[in-house]
Amino acid sequence: VINEVNFAPLLGGGEISRRYIPEYLARIVDDGGRIDIEVIIDGSASLSAARQRQQSLLDRGLRCWLTSARRTVGPDGSERSLPFATLVERFHALILDRSVDALVLAAGSEAELRDLPGSVAARTGSMVAAG
Repeated sequence: VINEVNFAPLLGGGEISRRYIPEYLARIVDDGGRIDIEVIIDGSASLSAARQRQQSLLDRGLRCWLTSARRTVGPDGSERSLPFATLVERFHALILDRSVDALVLAAGSEAELRDLPGSVAARTGSMVAAG
């Protein structure tokens, strides 16, 4: 006797499970799945304004990350090595990390931001030209 069992859960495949999707997501995703994103454009390439903003978000209890095209700093102040050369690539990696509650993007110029998804650029918490 050969008995093959393929288990493939299907969330949302039927009316009963579709009804429970909002409740399920509310239980597993904090704050509706939103990540606070703030952009600081600083032509001088200094990260001091971005670090100050990161600290204020940390003070609010958010696990805030700071990234530029070259450096990524976690909530504990330690640098994370990422194999990416652009701010947008680092942005994409960080928004998929479940330890990120907030993100400060430190851009040297607006040109670094042009490849951000339009919906993200339109919804960023604030954009500050510091330089």
